[in-house]
Amino acid sequence: ATCSNLMVRNDPALFEEFRPWMNLALEYTQYRRDPAKSAEGEVKGLFTSGVASDWGEVGQHWTYTDAVNAYGIRVMAECYENGGKVLIAGNGGSAADSEHIVGELMKGFAKRRPVSVEMEAALCAIDEKRGAELSAKLQGGLPAIALNAHTALSTAFANDVDPVLCYAQQVNGYGKPGDVFLGISTSGNAENVMYAAVTAKAKGMKVLALTGKDGGKLAKIADCSVIVPCQETFMIQELHLPIYHVLCLLLEEHFYAE
Repeated sequence: ATCSNLMVRNDPALFEEFRPWMNLALEYTQYRRDPAKSAEGEVKGLFTSGVASDWGEVGQHWTYTDAVNAYGIRVMAECYENGGKVLIAGNGGSAADSEHIVGELMKGFAKRRPVSVEMEAALCAIDEKRGAELSAKLQGGLPAIALNAHTALSTAFANDVDPVLCYAQQVNGYGKPGDVFLGISTSGNAENVMYAAVTAKAKGMKVLALTGKDGGKLAKIADCSVIVPCQETFMIQELHLPIYHVLCLLLEEHFYAE
């Protein structure tokens, strides 16, 4: 499968810019189904070894392709390698994207992610019957939290203190040095996401931004900005999806053998 028969809102130029993202996701899916039939024949190398070699030099603000294939992936991979977690926040459709990303990171996405032999032994040592079932069904997770998901905390803080600072409060509570904050804003100017980003930087966290238009204020404060070259909100949201799907696929391939 390729994207040659797809269009993005009847905008050929925009489609051509995003063809590599969508093809990469489709090609990876084809590889997972049957490596021998991979259309390009290079997907295994790209995802297992090519990622590390392609990370390259660290930049401040890159184009969307360079950012996700280089610095953005490296920041998240290093966070997880050092026992960290990713905090994600957005509004409206971007809040839904936050939870979508968590769903791809915290359980199997394209892979089964079985528990380790050590974890299986520990589970069975505590309870043989339940341990066997847990070992068979639990999946490896890359720790991620969607900050929009905590209704009681958010409404309490919004009522008692300031609703614009709800995400910042959670970053202050959850965040540790070495963690990553991923802020999603189609305009790059969502104030609650901005306050969370400032808090994250103060906590010693890395800040990644997934935005659109000109990147807004969020792109200026982020360590890495992935900016969709669109002006309309719905188009930005549609094109954020292949970006974060590829990001999640690359991270899963980096950390899990099966």
